[in-house]
Amino acid sequence: LLNCACSLKGHSLTLLCGLLAKHAGDWHHTEAVLFSMHCVAGEILTLPAVSERNLILSNVTTLFTSYVFPGALPAHELVHRGSLRVVEAYCKCVQQNLSLVEPGLGYILPKLSEGKLSQHAAKAFAGVCTKGHECLRKEGMMGTVIDAVTSRYGAIGREPMETSVQALGRVLSSFDPPAMMSELER
Repeated sequence: LLNCACSLKGHSLTLLCGLLAKHAGDWHHTEAVLFSMHCVAGEILTLPAVSERNLILSNVTTLFTSYVFPGALPAHELVHRGSLRVVEAYCKCVQQNLSLVEPGLGYILPKLSEGKLSQHAAKAFAGVCTKGHECLRKEGMMGTVIDAVTSRYGAIGREPMETSVQALGRVLSSFDPPAMMSELER
């Protein structure tokens, strides 16, 4: 799979997105495609050519906005887990398309309190927060995210909560002190 990604470069994600579109109703195929996308992420996200990076960003944007974030994939635990792992793996793209932050968090936050998915959700949450921290600096956005995490406090396990709180702390540390206090006091 990695050899194919090396040869096909950004087009490997195009092919995988095509397979996902073709088999989006079948959870077995969907989970396999998501697993493949996760496996090749490290290889294709480091491609130096601007045209390749643009192709990857376009495919990731379509993947997230058409399939993952609106919940258009089969409702199966392995598909949800695979989706969260793909979000975590491709969160670097969020930095280049900040419009993915809000729908991404909308998808991830409810999964923080879903037992078997919570750790994967926490890792995806941390990645989106880290890479999308500029979007979270919009007035009131950080307070909304903090409220969403703290409202699930009793339902989130210790480890996923620690991962989530650490991510929030990293984002808050990028604020100047008055802005940080303003967000915390909301």
